[in-house]
Amino acid sequence: MEDLKMKLEDVQQKIDSYLDSVSAEELLQTLTGKYGMSEYDMNDSDAIPDEQIVGNAMIA
Repeated sequence: MEDLKMKLEDVQQKIDSYLDSVSAEELLQTLTGKYGMSEYDMNDSDAIPDEQIVGNAMIA
């Protein structure tokens, strides 16, 4: 079990390191371009599909 914990900490450190080294603009480009995720204006909640809100609430 200790090995698994160490691996999870390694992954968390790699993710943190990546997020520290990439700009918000680059990250948005990667998520919207490479992974096909949509960009929504969170201030305009009518533009966000209801399924997206429910899915995000279930994940959180």
